[in-house]
Amino acid sequence: MIDRCPTPARALLTKHLIVARAQVGMSRTQALDHLRNRHALLVSAASNLRRSLKRYVQNPVIEAGTVTLACDWIVEAWYDESIEFVEPPREDDVLAVREDLQTFVDMAGLLRLRVFEAPIFGDRASGVVRLFSFVKRRSGCSADDFRAAWYREGSELVSARRAAGMSMHVQNYPLRAAAADAGYDVIDAFGFACERDASRFVERALHLPLSFQLCDESRPATVIARAHSIFDDFDQARISCAKSPVGAIQAG
Repeated sequence: MIDRCPTPARALLTKHLIVARAQVGMSRTQALDHLRNRHALLVSAASNLRRSLKRYVQNPVIEAGTVTLACDWIVEAWYDESIEFVEPPREDDVLAVREDLQTFVDMAGLLRLRVFEAPIFGDRASGVVRLFSFVKRRSGCSADDFRAAWYREGSELVSARRAAGMSMHVQNYPLRAAAADAGYDVIDAFGFACERDASRFVERALHLPLSFQLCDESRPATVIARAHSIFDDFDQARISCAKSPVGAIQAG
């Protein structure tokens, strides 16, 4: 069992992963253009929203990975939980952002996960290409045992992954309610300098045998995306740490 993990728990800044696809009747190209050139501007200009939203990264998908995952982009967003918003929001700029989502996002297929990060190595901003790996544990493996073993495996593979051209690895563990909705137990995020290195990593399946013993499928669903940081007001000093991913998830 892990005795420590540099993982945010009950942090003032919490992370959300939003997995989205283009709405029916709009092409993927059109939706991605709207995401980057219209929606990003609205989010950046929304001063009321940005009181809480401290870091915002758009990741348009370059290619599907080992298993088809119905998404065209993944957004990573970090919020300051000490700032409360009234629901539904009343601020015009926040309403404009939400209303704009309705114009290009398949809202029925939208997946939003509140997660905490377990950094394995590297700077979370490094690497222009992202590989996201969506993992479900196999039947009969408890959630706590899976999380502990998965984090331990990630820590043990640092040298091997660096050799594969990887510049960053972060494990994202959905909190209990989000995990139940999504059916995923962890979303690994890897950083690479180029798409080729990311594709090679997927092809070589650089995972210990432990992965195959814990997963409900022989290979997780993966997507390769290109990271676009829209803004970053992230304050690392405000994040607290838990002793293990197990305890952090339970606390959430």
